Amino acid sequence: MSHGGGGGKSGVWGLLGFVLFIGLVIFAFVRFPPPTNFRFGETSSSTANRAGTVPVVIKQSSQAVGSSRNSGATANTGTQASSGSGVSPQEIPKGFTAEQLSPYFHKVRLGSVYTGGGTGGGQITLSAYLTGSDTVMVTGWRIEGMRGGSVYVPQAVKVYDAQGLAPETDIVMKSGDALYLYASGQSAIGKNLRINKCLAYLPTIANFKPSIPNSCPYINRSEISNFSGQCQNYILSLGCRAPDMSDIRVPRNEDACRDFLQTLNYQGCLTRHAQDKDFLQNQIYTWISSISLDPFHDQAKLLDGNGLLVDVYEY
Repeated sequence: MSHGGGGGKSGVWGLLGFVLFIGLVIFAFVRFPPPTNFRFGETSSSTANRAGTVPVVIKQSSQAVGSSRNSGATANTGTQASSGSGVSPQEIPKGFTAEQLSPYFHKVRLGSVYTGGGTGGGQITLSAYLTGSDTVMVTGWRIEGMRGGSVYVPQAVKVYDAQGLAPETDIVMKSGDALYLYASGQSAIGKNLRINKCLAYLPTIANFKPSIPNSCPYINRSEISNFSGQCQNYILSLGCRAPDMSDIRVPRNEDACRDFLQTLNYQGCLTRHAQDKDFLQNQIYTWISSISLDPFHDQAKLLDGNGLLVDVYEY
């Protein structure tokens, strides 16, 4: 009987212990709940590897954060300058912002600005520094002073014809081109023009102020080798001058020589050389009425057709 009573007490204490254990487990889950994304059977490392389940916080020192902000500010400024002009912030002229720079900033430069010092005349030179086969239309661009006054880039004849009927068109510059604006009235032909290698044959060549290049293609000796020595000497003595057909110094019976002499003029030169790769030269001559900038000292700004800054020149 006593043995049976002891077994009953052990059963009661076992049941109480089990209830107490269950209570402690429930208390632990209530007091320290697991993460909402926790799954039984996962280790902490496998849980962390699932994207977006465990936020990661990286602490930086105040110095590191400051450096990061400085770098960001520099990068933003550089990006703004590049998007507007393709230049670094250090290249932006004082008093201007990146947004005020032309896409052609420093791709066309003011090579010189001379006003004549108040005595009239003067000259402005633009030079193109483009990439590869890039071109830019500059007609309508203007050179503007700090105290008012401006000079506009005009049009010019690309290929002047012998009759003078070729119209002036917008000036397109390529890399290496130089554009001259002269405040000296009109050209000898009444038009602005791009230089070509036949212009020296123009009868008005000596009347250009300032003068334009006075050179022409060499005579191909194979073209005249069948002529008499007297004819060849006369042809070679002409240089870039068209002969006076009323007073040529060749035998009267040498018709082939006379026929050739009739082609030694501007139109004949165009016929022979207009397709040459170097026919058009890299110089454009234009004439304007005046340079309305300060005659002595000024800051000349070259502005494109949208009023954006291309270059600055101080004198």
